[in-house]
Amino acid sequence: MIYVSSNGGVSWTQSLNLQDGRRIEMAVSPAQPTWVYAVVSGIDDGLYGVYKSTNSGASFIQIFSGTTSNLLGWLSNGSGTGGQGWYDLSLAVSPTNANTIILGRVLTWKSINGGSSWVYSNGAHVDKHMHKYTSGGQLFECNDGGIYMSADNGATWIDKSSNLSIAQMYKLGVSQRSSGEVLTGLQDNGTQSLNNGSWDYANGGDGMECIIDYNDANVQYSSTQSGNI
Repeated sequence: MIYVSSNGGVSWTQSLNLQDGRRIEMAVSPAQPTWVYAVVSGIDDGLYGVYKSTNSGASFIQIFSGTTSNLLGWLSNGSGTGGQGWYDLSLAVSPTNANTIILGRVLTWKSINGGSSWVYSNGAHVDKHMHKYTSGGQLFECNDGGIYMSADNGATWIDKSSNLSIAQMYKLGVSQRSSGEVLTGLQDNGTQSLNNGSWDYANGGDGMECIIDYNDANVQYSSTQSGNI
């Protein structure tokens, strides 16, 4: 449900009632300050719909349905059902063009016609938690892999988090035979190995339990989502 206040929060009026809607994210643009966009996840955490108000939130109409394409799912063609709207959901509108909208969940999607149609925006890590535009039009994305920046409304992305020590470690595997050799599983960022003072990519997915064989350091094990080896 969406409520709107015109007196600084003293009182509120319901402007959108969705019995089967769950999490909602909203966004506005300085280019059209009376327009309000809202993305709503459904009971299965897939896309319920995208909505638009042209009267500062007093009323909304649906401009895109989750039955057309599941933008909150796992597939870049929008097929399938379900999603994880409970975990990650984001919406942003260009400060210079209110018809350019960025929507994020597992993947990032872009619309240039006010939400009537959407295209997949590739190039950044999965699981989107926040999108924000600067006044100059740069778009920043916060996801499970860090912080990314786009200067072309999501057509291309630059990783801005390469020097940030922000990885979350689940488990460590330490060699009993080779000094300084370590294997670690990282939240949403795969498995990394430390050898001779440098870190290297070892495996993808969501890194979890890992171990280095006690007798032979060349035998190493890593796991991914749900502990799969």
